[in-house]
Amino acid sequence: MERVTSRAKTLGRWLISAFEFETPHLVIFKDWRLTALQMSFTFSVAAYVVIKSLLLWSVIQYEDVATGFNSWCFTSWQSAPATDSPHCGRNRSFDLAPLNRVELGGIAAYNHSCPTVTGADIMRQVGTEAQVTVWSQKQRKTLGCDGADYDALDLNGKPCFESFFMNGIEDLPLFLIHTVSASSIGIKASLLSCKIIRDGKILGEASAGANNNGWAFTLRQLLEYAGNYSLDDINEGNVVDVRPGTLIRLRHTGFILTLRFRYWNFKSWPEDYWDHRSFPWDWTPSEPQCSIEVELQPQAWGFTGADPDPEGSILKAVARIQFIGSGKFGELSWLLMVSALIEAFVLMGIASQVTLHVARCLYGEMFREVTETSYEKVVWQSEEENGDDPGLQKSGRSTFGRQRKSAFKAKHAGALDLSASMPVDAASP
Repeated sequence: MERVTSRAKTLGRWLISAFEFETPHLVIFKDWRLTALQMSFTFSVAAYVVIKSLLLWSVIQYEDVATGFNSWCFTSWQSAPATDSPHCGRNRSFDLAPLNRVELGGIAAYNHSCPTVTGADIMRQVGTEAQVTVWSQKQRKTLGCDGADYDALDLNGKPCFESFFMNGIEDLPLFLIHTVSASSIGIKASLLSCKIIRDGKILGEASAGANNNGWAFTLRQLLEYAGNYSLDDINEGNVVDVRPGTLIRLRHTGFILTLRFRYWNFKSWPEDYWDHRSFPWDWTPSEPQCSIEVELQPQAWGFTGADPDPEGSILKAVARIQFIGSGKFGELSWLLMVSALIEAFVLMGIASQVTLHVARCLYGEMFREVTETSYEKVVWQSEEENGDDPGLQKSGRSTFGRQRKSAFKAKHAGALDLSASMPVDAASP
């Protein structure tokens, strides 16, 4: 029976020992080099937390924006008269005349005319992209048109190929409504005023207008925002040999204009064109902000294929205006701030441990002479260890002892060993 009781007590002690713990050591450095090392680690941790939290915005909860774009045009607009336009009529310098048509996909165009068209005829929206026709060609498949000769006529005396420019298309009024939202942040906005920028400079402003029908713009304005281009400029992405005196122009090929809408309400390093102070100078988020950059895509055509026609087909090249929205809205998160503080405390502890291990490696046996360590320890004492204390024998509770190890001088080692071998309540002052 006593044997079973003894084993039970041993098992109980083993289970209770799992709850013993030791508080963190308090290490006092007696060497200025260790103190400097500890201070450098502590400063590095503090700098890391400050830079990450304030300058890298890690305490701000962000959400990617969702955007929507809806464009249209002034449908009753009519193309300008062709009387004073050099590209309308038999002007050979505006011919699309590749020396080898195969190199240009079999396309060539001569003797352009400029028909009267309306905005509704030449503009449409495809997804989030607005398309405006700038060039077209009618290819007849009637009798007499075999597709080989661009000067051929069919049996009715009509040209087998007719090419057209849309005169004055640069000034077609276009409109855009753009919306942006971030549901978890609670932001939803429409018809934001946006600054139009290039290379950090403000070129203009896209506002909703007096009647809130959207931002009004033209192809002429967009080409200027993209770098002062015009429809008569050469398409630099084409290296096909053409007849002397002619060019492959943007007016022939069409092009792609990309409008990049960028949204935000927090900005750590405001650009020169942004006149709002933000985090960390101002912890309150500003109203949703927007900027637009216009880019003309190089080596791009706006060819959209052929549409069926009763006499054959009609080829088209368009100005493709692409609307792309990106950005993030944010709000200050107290949860992330608490997380940053916890991270700081943990890193401070790691820095102390790193300093301690570096000191042990550098000083070796001299480590005891340059440090002083103290700690508290909670132990469990059995009834036999409690001795004559009837209070402890009755309660069987744990006792708290404070042990202090002084390793400042080597001659104290024997005293420390003697103190460690004494009962806790006897060793405590």
